[in-house]
Amino acid sequence: MERRTALKLIAAGVIAEQLDGAHQHLVQIAQAPAAYKLQFFSPEQNALLDRLTDIIIPADDRSPGASAAKVSLFIDLMAANSRKDAQQQWLAGLKAVEEEASRRFGKPFLQCSAQQQDQLMTTMAANEGK
Repeated sequence: MERRTALKLIAAGVIAEQLDGAHQHLVQIAQAPAAYKLQFFSPEQNALLDRLTDIIIPADDRSPGASAAKVSLFIDLMAANSRKDAQQQWLAGLKAVEEEASRRFGKPFLQCSAQQQDQLMTTMAANEGK
């Protein structure tokens, strides 16, 4: 299954299951993303999430990519309306990315070169689908 397909399926389930009552925020993300106020992640965490999602879903000839589509804002809304254990998993995952970037390259992920970021993502995806 392609990542785009998986994300569409996840999004459909999340909207139906977890975003009940958050419809207005979802509409805001779609219509006026600049006006959306982060509900769960810090601005720094959102910037990291924005870059990670853009690496996973880059722009191509069919779509603008995750960053342009404001996927990180959707994830913020999803995380804000998730159970505490799911929220902790999001935070732990972002922390792990930063720790690995620091361990390998001595700097935060967003300060790494595109090549270094790709190396980290390749490592993280090594067990994907297993």
